[in-house]
Amino acid sequence: MNTFPDLSPSAPRRGPRAAVKALIAVTAVAAVAVGGAWGAGLGPFAGESGPDPEAVAEARAFLADWAAGRLPAAAARTTRPDRAEEVLSSFTSGLDIDRPVLTAGRPVEDEESGGHAVTVPYTARMPVTGLGTWTYGAELPLRERDGEWKVDWRLSLVHPRLSGTEKFRLEREEAEPVRALDRAGRALSADAHPSLGPVLAQLARGRDGGGPRGAVLLVD
Repeated sequence: MNTFPDLSPSAPRRGPRAAVKALIAVTAVAAVAVGGAWGAGLGPFAGESGPDPEAVAEARAFLADWAAGRLPAAAARTTRPDRAEEVLSSFTSGLDIDRPVLTAGRPVEDEESGGHAVTVPYTARMPVTGLGTWTYGAELPLRERDGEWKVDWRLSLVHPRLSGTEKFRLEREEAEPVRALDRAGRALSADAHPSLGPVLAQLARGRDGGGPRGAVLLVD
């Protein structure tokens, strides 16, 4: 399209202001056309919309079902429902896990898959009764099959170190309270030694001053 005013002899001559108006009008039309192309996915950023939202939604639904204890529902979202339900049930068995908190991270699309594979990292926070929270990170691989997204089942998606020969076990121990003794081996008390009262109280409250301790161990 010609963006300049028609200056041929047969056309009436327009003044400078009219020419500016015409140029602005043409520019506005061009902007609308470009905007429409971008909206239709034909602009320079076409194809850069990120992973399929349905894949991300499936990953979040899997984590939500797992966290809520709906293990059959979580397993049904995988490519191996029978195996997935078995592993998810046994993974926390004996670990005294309360209710896990599973938080999805930023999804990443596998460029070589042509948009048919997505990885969603997540953070697992597993509250161990009476001890604290066991925290780790893992990844959920998802694949599109026959137009439907599924979690591509493998042991490492439950925990990166989980394998067919190794599993996790909780070991607890009850720490003995710290005892302060004098050089003769007699117990020191705040009643007998008031000046040591603050120190003895701090020892009793300290991390090693008694109470439950433990660890989640990877065993063969």
